[in-house]
Amino acid sequence: MQIQYKHTFFTDDDIALWQEFSEGNELAYERIYHKYVNKLYRYAYVVVKDKALAEDVIHDVFTDLWSSRKTLGKVRSVRLYLFASVKRRSLRKLKKENVFSNFDLASANPSFGITGSFLDELIDVQHKETIAAKIKKCLAALSNRQREIIYLRFYQNMSYEEIAQLLQLDQKYIYNLASKAFGILRKSIPAFFAACLLLIPDNF
Repeated sequence: MQIQYKHTFFTDDDIALWQEFSEGNELAYERIYHKYVNKLYRYAYVVVKDKALAEDVIHDVFTDLWSSRKTLGKVRSVRLYLFASVKRRSLRKLKKENVFSNFDLASANPSFGITGSFLDELIDVQHKETIAAKIKKCLAALSNRQREIIYLRFYQNMSYEEIAQLLQLDQKYIYNLASKAFGILRKSIPAFFAACLLLIPDNF
């Protein structure tokens, strides 16, 4: 798809949008914002666990993005750059508020974004609360890092390579943490785990 802004054409490709944005194209900036704002807000929320604080994080990130557009230069991945910016800003906010960050996936969405209609086909309605309780209990047994990796893998559909870049950790280490976490979930809540696997394109 191509978009016209005055006499300029550019595609929906992130790198092309970023180039236009860095040159001061407001429409490119708006498209980047609308493309990522919801995903970034959810990520900020599960880190800070406060809606108002998460909104502040997103506001600050995009305000800084526009004000520093001329000095940002090229990026290899716009998505990873934005997620990393949100992570840094979130931790900075928590430090300022003197709040400990605990990546609480269960409180953000205990069913990992699986729709009610999907669960209706998978299990009986009366079992949903039981499954949700098991999920929350299992997630509590995972490390903070494991919960974050699962969130990025399930919610944001990031590859292990992307997660490693975002968290600045070795890819093999990320994979091992994820494997252990999935092993716990698979043993404790097999129906839930099977549902999640069906929602992942490459089934890991």
